[in-house]
Amino acid sequence: MHISHQKINRILISSFVERWQPETNTFCMPYGEMTITLDDVDTLIGIPVVGRSVNPSTVDDLTILVMRILGVTRRAAMDELEQVRGTSVRLEWLRANFYCVADADTEAQIQSAARAYLLYLVGCTLFSDTSGTRVSTLYLKLFEDLGDVYRFACGTAAIAFLYRQLGYVFKAGVRHIAEYLPLLQVLLVFLPDLNNYYVYFAST
Repeated sequence: MHISHQKINRILISSFVERWQPETNTFCMPYGEMTITLDDVDTLIGIPVVGRSVNPSTVDDLTILVMRILGVTRRAAMDELEQVRGTSVRLEWLRANFYCVADADTEAQIQSAARAYLLYLVGCTLFSDTSGTRVSTLYLKLFEDLGDVYRFACGTAAIAFLYRQLGYVFKAGVRHIAEYLPLLQVLLVFLPDLNNYYVYFAST
């Protein structure tokens, strides 16, 4: 399935966001309530919903975490964290430092690039923030052992993140959603209950 930034139906997204009820984590529709479930995420996106918990807990020294998992120097890690002034790194920084990794590089360099790619991927999709330019380094802990990545229930974490972000947007004065909109759109368009929404309005 191809998901593109250029095909966002913002009217669809806005319509559903306005109907979100954070108390029940459901969309309040004219015919009743509906929501995005773990089964929807598993079936439509193919992201694991069973497995180890995704729990990006805090760490004592982010510089060491970035150095160890991404294989960069202390100075490079410190400069990036100081520039962002938080627990995140820029997606642009990840691209600039790891895009040119080749087969001729060492195994350690290739694995570091794979971890950077996975961090970049979740920062652009499942756990994107409102800036669209940064990703939390705490997710790096999920990719420390590349052989264990598939064991994490990323689909469960993604739907929890989505619920939380929809709840934030529901609050007065919040205009931006920290969520990958093409992914949200796919989930909405292919929800089985959405057919009832179209049928309802076609008959009125």
